[in-house]
Amino acid sequence: MAGPIGAGMSRAAKKRAKKKQKNSTPIDASSSEPSSKSGGSIESKDSKRSKANEEVMGKVKKRQRVEEDPEFDKEEVDDSVVESEDEPELPAARQKLKKKERKHQSGEQIRPPKDCATLLELMSDPAPSAMANYTVSQKANCVLNFLLQPAGITAKEFYEEYWEQDALLIQQSSSKHRHRFDGLLSKSQIEKMTKENTMCYGRDLNVTRYELDKHGVKRRTTLDLVSSKMRSNDDGEEEPDFVEADPGVVWDQYKQGCTVRLLCPHKHSDSVHSVLHSLELEWGCMTGANAYLTPPGASQGFAPHYDDIEAFCLQLEGRKRWKVYAPLNKAETLPRQSSPDYTEEDLKDVKPVMDVVLSPGDILYMPRGWIHQACTLPDGQLKDGHSLHLTISAMQQWSWVDLMEILLPEAINAAAASETSTALRDGLPIRFLDYMGGMHENHLPDVIKRKADDNISLDSHELRTQELQENFRNEAKTRIMRVAKEA
Repeated sequence: MAGPIGAGMSRAAKKRAKKKQKNSTPIDASSSEPSSKSGGSIESKDSKRSKANEEVMGKVKKRQRVEEDPEFDKEEVDDSVVESEDEPELPAARQKLKKKERKHQSGEQIRPPKDCATLLELMSDPAPSAMANYTVSQKANCVLNFLLQPAGITAKEFYEEYWEQDALLIQQSSSKHRHRFDGLLSKSQIEKMTKENTMCYGRDLNVTRYELDKHGVKRRTTLDLVSSKMRSNDDGEEEPDFVEADPGVVWDQYKQGCTVRLLCPHKHSDSVHSVLHSLELEWGCMTGANAYLTPPGASQGFAPHYDDIEAFCLQLEGRKRWKVYAPLNKAETLPRQSSPDYTEEDLKDVKPVMDVVLSPGDILYMPRGWIHQACTLPDGQLKDGHSLHLTISAMQQWSWVDLMEILLPEAINAAAASETSTALRDGLPIRFLDYMGGMHENHLPDVIKRKADDNISLDSHELRTQELQENFRNEAKTRIMRVAKEA
């Protein structure tokens, strides 16, 4: 026999149980409600109207909750869950849904099909049968999970533990792993691109090497040819025009130890373009790529430096040794611009957090601000002694401050042009510089403050200054909030 309603149940659960019992209680035969000809009970017009009103009000209440809390999704709430007596139903639902939303935003785990051995197979068109019913977003997430799979982590775990936080080495020694990027891009394909397409220095490729200068200091040397002619860039600024690269010269320089960096290889490779397209859908931002082809024999094309991108270095051919250093300080963590080149002297007392060799199939992930340098192995004079890796980049100029730089000027202009308020057009307080600014900071010596007004005692001067400062800040905050509302 069932116990009384409410035993061991929360208030919300009790209400649901009572409502369910009420709706399932049969109408008594002595009731004034008429019966149908078949003998079953039916509801009166008033009862129907009352029930309809309840349904409408229920929808309104649900809609109100959605508007008040954008994280609330009525379809996700499980009524079978019994909440704690100490915790109201809505906050519990919020917590549950927030966790689900965070899981979705940080990369839902979509496992790649086991029969897809390579990245290109995973992205083939038509899609593998196991992915036939995947949405575009699920396919994109599947690509990221394929890249991360050898590390034994999911996209969700990657976002929570590494994204913008820590470097990650993704590595295995199996034969299947070594071939998982087959067909994506190769040295022979790059040679063909340079010979069949018009390539310009600085636009399509760079030729560089890291070598001793005349002072005995290792520095990066760029061998790109520069034109004496000028051109206008996208910002309307004048800069040297591009010079067409002679393929014969480029490959001679490669044989002499120079690294060839192919800029925007996705312009010439459908495979690379497809990978970037999928990852753009996964990350929701623009992605880019560069390919780095370095010759054998401990060759290095670039000096130690950090970048302003989230970098995924996919090793495609050969092997390369990488040294990775954590940001040197907080100011260089998640930087907005790439760094100038470091010298060996700059890093002599800095211990790398990674000193690893990448082989085909491996990936090295580095957040913005992580210093790195890479070279081929000294014994790599064999046929596969060269190194080819593809760096996929994301999050460049895609931070909160970049968004604010766009929104705030527009918001300021909109608030200043308001037809209902002159708040931003009001003049600044009379002589506000007498009490605002560095002269009036609390950390200054008392004697300096006293000199600001010799006719007023220090205590009364401080109190008056603090009062004026507080009023000024409140006035400023009011106007800042107007701008924020426009944004």
